[in-house]
Amino acid sequence: MKIVNKTLWVFVATITFMVAALEATPTKTGGFGLYNPATNFNESWMIDGQLPYIDINPASMGALNPQLYGDTDGANQNEGGIMFKPVSNLFVGVFIGKPAYTSHLNAISGDFSPYYTILGTINPAGSFMVADPVLGTNNAPALNTRNISAIFQMSMGNMNLGLGLNYARTSRFIETIITLPASTNTSSKINSNLGIVLGADIKTGNMNIDASVAYKNSGINNSVKLAASKEEITLADKGLKDLNADVRISTKLGGNNLLHGAIGFSLTGGSAEYKYTNTTAGALVKNATLTSDSGGMDIKLGVSDEMRIDEKLMSFFGLVYNRTSKTIANITGTINGTTTPAAGNSSSTDTIGNVVTLILGLEANLSENWMGRFGIGSNIWNNTPKTITTTKTTASTTTVTDSTFNDAGSNIAFGLSYKLSNFSLDWNINKALLVNGPNFIGGTMPGMAASFGVNYAFDKK
Repeated sequence: MKIVNKTLWVFVATITFMVAALEATPTKTGGFGLYNPATNFNESWMIDGQLPYIDINPASMGALNPQLYGDTDGANQNEGGIMFKPVSNLFVGVFIGKPAYTSHLNAISGDFSPYYTILGTINPAGSFMVADPVLGTNNAPALNTRNISAIFQMSMGNMNLGLGLNYARTSRFIETIITLPASTNTSSKINSNLGIVLGADIKTGNMNIDASVAYKNSGINNSVKLAASKEEITLADKGLKDLNADVRISTKLGGNNLLHGAIGFSLTGGSAEYKYTNTTAGALVKNATLTSDSGGMDIKLGVSDEMRIDEKLMSFFGLVYNRTSKTIANITGTINGTTTPAAGNSSSTDTIGNVVTLILGLEANLSENWMGRFGIGSNIWNNTPKTITTTKTTASTTTVTDSTFNDAGSNIAFGLSYKLSNFSLDWNINKALLVNGPNFIGGTMPGMAASFGVNYAFDKK
């Protein structure tokens, strides 16, 4: 059985060509242009052996070597991880930080879904909305740090199983003490995420099937207390949840092609509650409790083809359709005990996006130690955003549709890798350097790299 499994692995590794990069970093994936900032989608499924794909399906981690890596964009997005095998059929990975290339479809990322802008919509007009040094006008700033993730992958013959876990938390607390007159003001902000993803990777003949499902629960708890004005504000979630499902089918097509088909689905829903109290005598608003609901859905359909030109050159192309939709429903509640909005009145906003993206790229050996790659992606169809606002009163209903079509939105990336023994260095060239390059005298030279990664492989497959 071991001989058969080993033979099957060699066969699968062969049809994935040279892109099954057994030592990988997020920067290497970025060099293929598989992260499109114009749409904020991660398309790492288009090529085998990409590190970001293990967050979507942890069972795919078996395609990588045991390794230690670090990755940075030189600013606030830094990630590191270690992958090792405590026993022959168990692969364990531990990751900290936030990748330089990320996406809200990255199932166990610590990022909040964009649907959670719901929390920023509860900003009641009127004299009782208090400005705050922490919360400000954005009452629910996004959590942008992935604290820690762990991935476990087990090999069982022709099937691999994977489990991914993630926990992220950020908080801030400000206390202002005034001696005359004596008072204390406090502000706090707590954001947290807890995610789990289950995945399977099944090999059968010339076909490989990846499937995964993920669940993420997000929490927000913000509060303000202003002693002098006797005002208190809280903003908290009442359940913010994501459910993701992804399937990828890969098959050998002809002698030199590996075809991938991908389907993804993401469902999001939740609500948030805003509470305000003011015990000052004569205050216009003594208390208010307002709630807003939201829901959303993402759909992904895509196909890609990896083509082996010769032993030193690989090219690929991929076409993907992403549809996003979200609904922010009517804000309801009470102000000074009076129900708002009045009976028969309501409002809701639907935002819809339809994007078709074409990505082309290649990777080539430049010398014994050097490898180069590039990728270009363009939104060939981009009907984003389309908003539909519906306002109902007892007398009439008003519907306003605002549809924007913009085929602009492209991304090009250039990457290089240098490999020496078990070490490899990856970096993406800063495109600004190509426009405003080195100066002989004066001027300001941009950085050479947009992101940089280093990797050490403990052993080779």
